[in-house]
Amino acid sequence: MYSIRDIMHQKLSEIQSRLPHGIAIGNNRGLYRANRSKIDSASNHISPGNNLDFKDVLEAVLQTHRVNPSTPTLVPPSTTSIWDTDPYSILPLPMDYYRNIEADTNYDSIIKDKSSQYRIPEDLIRAIIQTESGFDPSTVSSAGAMGLMQLMPGTAKGLGIMDAFDPEQNIDGGVRYIKSQLDRFNGNLDIALAAYNWGPGNVIKNNITNLKDPSQFAKLPKETQNYIKKIRGLLTNGR
Repeated sequence: MYSIRDIMHQKLSEIQSRLPHGIAIGNNRGLYRANRSKIDSASNHISPGNNLDFKDVLEAVLQTHRVNPSTPTLVPPSTTSIWDTDPYSILPLPMDYYRNIEADTNYDSIIKDKSSQYRIPEDLIRAIIQTESGFDPSTVSSAGAMGLMQLMPGTAKGLGIMDAFDPEQNIDGGVRYIKSQLDRFNGNLDIALAAYNWGPGNVIKNNITNLKDPSQFAKLPKETQNYIKKIRGLLTNGR
């Protein structure tokens, strides 16, 4: 008799073999959660002759891992002030989806608090911190950016940050800053990240409005291009 884990592993491997090159399914936590009732009902007496329906498993993978995604379901209106309706964006998914990046226990409570306070997904905050400082609260860049979320002195001052090396103040300021960029650019995550890294003035001056347009993406400095790609990768795959 096979275990549910063995059956799921077999099915996921079978699905993966049918997907285009370069598309990875990832882990199956979301698949199991999204189809718990179907899986549970079939898993009580699983045997080699009683496999899960392949169509149900494939549908679950397409839904939870967004392979060739359709337009996602928006979160309730009361929580959509910063969400981008563009299906290319990660942001329309409910906040509970953002559980890929491993929590850093030293700052997890601060991140959770600021995520709830400002309605920014926890894993977006973690991805920015990981990319900016590697969770080092004392780091200073060659340009003078400070702390976990690498706030420039002028930015920190404008945000009312008294001590940019204090983790709570720094994360609070960084989350408010990325939220302000999301609000400024109508919830477009990539443009907001470009503004966070390169500066909103540069984004506006260069008329950046659609980073799915290769000619506009090419206007970004290489550092900013890589910055966006790395954060997108962290949000998709975790650390």
